[in-house]
Amino acid sequence: MELNWLKYFFEVAKSESVTIASQRMRVSQPAVTKMIKQLEESLQLSLFQKAGRKIALTEEGKSLLKLCLPIFNKIEEIKTLPQTLSGNWGGPLKLGASDNICNYILPEAMTSFTKEFPSVEWLVCSGSSTEIKQKLTQGEIDYGIFYTRLSLKEQQMFQEEFLVDVDFSVVHKPHNLRKYSVKDLNKTGMSYIGAVTADYTSTVAEQWIYNKVGLKPKNLIQSNSKEMQKQLVLNGLGYGIFPSFMVEKEVRAKKLSKVKVGACSAGLYLISRKNENKSQLMEMFIQDFTRKNHLKA
Repeated sequence: MELNWLKYFFEVAKSESVTIASQRMRVSQPAVTKMIKQLEESLQLSLFQKAGRKIALTEEGKSLLKLCLPIFNKIEEIKTLPQTLSGNWGGPLKLGASDNICNYILPEAMTSFTKEFPSVEWLVCSGSSTEIKQKLTQGEIDYGIFYTRLSLKEQQMFQEEFLVDVDFSVVHKPHNLRKYSVKDLNKTGMSYIGAVTADYTSTVAEQWIYNKVGLKPKNLIQSNSKEMQKQLVLNGLGYGIFPSFMVEKEVRAKKLSKVKVGACSAGLYLISRKNENKSQLMEMFIQDFTRKNHLKA
């Protein structure tokens, strides 16, 4: 079996398209098809099947992709060996994160890290935990950062590492300088503005928090964008639960009021594929991320 066959397979598997893979590799479509056929004959396995206009991996193909991912990650690391030996650390860091992490935390963390390691090649995707896990499975990214814990089933495919605790706040638009309690919110029937529950297979951090503090929302306004949820609360459409770093400036400016609920926090986790070691570059980024207080508003 030739390593080149695996390279062609890897590109087709990521894009789910022979056409796109051939364009990325700058070779003809027949050449890609030939390589895939040779690999299937060598392994005596069927790796792809038709799925509408695209192609999809068979179960055998999915198993092979899992084995290929660490191989090509190591190849990427090997490419950066000259920089590593010279002390000029660099190479790709491909990760996905919740939108509030992407909008409020990662820009500062990436800027700080890049000043020290200017040769880092960043690829960052924003999305729900479900979307990020899909990208991890397909090899589009190597790491995910979000609050949602892995289910028992997901732990067979991914591994998680605790990073930091993040404080959360329940906030609403001020009304005549009145301070609302949880009991008040439940009585008023104000809408709860939160995540799209259908996007998650398990309870998201904010839902766990409103259960903990005793919130009983009667009306829901759902959005998959935390930033949009914040703007809706600022517009007075209801209350929401947010990482405190997202709303502290508005609270200090008295554009938002906090509800007294005591200490509320949720863990932030690094997710990666099962049995894959973090690259040395990612190890250093995580150390920098957790050491510096990027969560301060």
